[in-house]
Amino acid sequence: MSDNPVRVAVVIPVFNGSGFIGDCLESVRAQSVACSVIAVDDASTDDSAALIAQRFPDVALMRNPINLGFAATVNLGLQRANDADFVFVLNQDTVLDQACIARLIDAFGALPGAGVMGCKILYPDGKTVQHRGGWLRRPGAFGEHFGRGEPESAGQDTPREVEFVTGAAIMLSRAALQILGGLDTRLSTAYFEDTDLCFRARAAGLGVWYWPGAQLTHFEGSSIPKFSYQQHVYFHTGRTGFALRHWPPEDLVAFARGEQEASAGSGSLDDVLARSRAYLTHLSNLSEARRARDQIYAVAPNMRASESIWAEVTQRLLDARESALKRACEFLEIPSAGQPIELPGEAGPATEPIRRPATAAAQDAPVQPRLQLHPLPAPPAPRAVPGSEAADSALAALEPGLRLREYAFTSRVPVLGSLIAGFRHAWHSISGRWALQHLARQQSDVNQRIAGVLRGLAAGLTRLERAHAEQASAQADAIRGLADAVNRQTAELADALDAQGATQATESAALRASLAALAETSDAFGEALAKQRRDTSHTAVALTAQLNGRLNSISAQLASQQARYDALFREATRHENDLIRNIMRGRGAAE
Repeated sequence: MSDNPVRVAVVIPVFNGSGFIGDCLESVRAQSVACSVIAVDDASTDDSAALIAQRFPDVALMRNPINLGFAATVNLGLQRANDADFVFVLNQDTVLDQACIARLIDAFGALPGAGVMGCKILYPDGKTVQHRGGWLRRPGAFGEHFGRGEPESAGQDTPREVEFVTGAAIMLSRAALQILGGLDTRLSTAYFEDTDLCFRARAAGLGVWYWPGAQLTHFEGSSIPKFSYQQHVYFHTGRTGFALRHWPPEDLVAFARGEQEASAGSGSLDDVLARSRAYLTHLSNLSEARRARDQIYAVAPNMRASESIWAEVTQRLLDARESALKRACEFLEIPSAGQPIELPGEAGPATEPIRRPATAAAQDAPVQPRLQLHPLPAPPAPRAVPGSEAADSALAALEPGLRLREYAFTSRVPVLGSLIAGFRHAWHSISGRWALQHLARQQSDVNQRIAGVLRGLAAGLTRLERAHAEQASAQADAIRGLADAVNRQTAELADALDAQGATQATESAALRASLAALAETSDAFGEALAKQRRDTSHTAVALTAQLNGRLNSISAQLASQQARYDALFREATRHENDLIRNIMRGRGAAE
């Protein structure tokens, strides 16, 4: 390698990469510019660190005592390379073209405003494009790579600004490193830190560019199992955190709304549980995401989200989390009717081996009825409705007084009384008799009309009485018939239950007899097996070992699967408790 005045540091995070790291370091060693190499081993369980130490003594090897994850491991290497003019972060499963780093340095010279630079990345066949820069689908924040799966054609490829470049191979200028400070470890363990870095660079006024002249091959030998629960957790946690930090307000609301629908239709248990955990992780630390967003976009008023937007985003993510847990219950075929999930305890096996009955008394114990049926009572007789006799009697009593009679004058004076009465009658006839007679006739007519109306009402009441009595009688007959039918059915059901109980008792006796016979057969089989073991010891031992091995294997698989589901639900519940504690803590601080 020729000397170069530009100081370049290559930072390679390493985790169980013994199958790749040798070729990667050889390609870095073969570059046309001098590079210092910093390899940070993230507590590998294979011989990656030993391979580097033995084959590449010029590489600065750092070893994490525990696994810290991609972002934290990269940041340790960046701190070590703080005096470099350019830092190239590289995955352990990449192989560089000989001029890759030199052309990246040339790109920074040609683009003074650039802070982040990415390469053209090919699949291992050397002919198919894997990455030409990336962009994000709105509002879900799913990353896409330009040119992925297309045949490589250098003549049609030009430099351009992009939303992000992949962290598999990303070069930073010193200015960018000083402004950005490395990867954000709060976002996720293994996804979206590179995308977040590129968006932060753009918010700080630095360009993010794809440079096709710099080329490498990426084998994608990820240390995280593909489509595993762990991968889903890292991906959704990073994706949600990225959206909370970087989406404009309208896209942020659309993102939160879309997550509920996506969770309800998720296609795998691992994915839906990972979504629930990701939502809870960021809901419990939402204030941190808001602070980070305000710092990143301090000079961008259009990125400010109002309190109403944050309230809607919070509620939508809570709804998405509920949809995710409901979907998980559908996968596991367990109810989700608003009750808290009860984690399995440490109880023993759910089934017991078959044992013969302890005593004869237990065999002959009668089956106790579980249901008692009672006949329906007969309906009460209809109450008598008062008739119209009272009205007829009242009208008959009023009949004599309906027509008014003229007043008869009298006097209690002795001897002269008749003369006085006659004088009064004569005077009344002269002064007002004619007027009173007219009034009496009018009142008598009115009384007769009222009496006629009352007679009509009495007749109507009589008809209503008869109709009511007939209807009440019909209803009583219908109710009695229904009660009789129900009682007959009840009696038939009781007889059927009695018959079924007798049948079950018979079947139970037959089953007990079968169990007894089975026990005897088992005893006989045990004796025969014991005899066979004595006769052919080696064959019996081998057969027993084979059977036990199969049973142990099946039991181990079942236990592993159950432990996996239990762990996932414990983890989801733990994150839910974290969210509750953070909410309560926030309320306490507010008070």
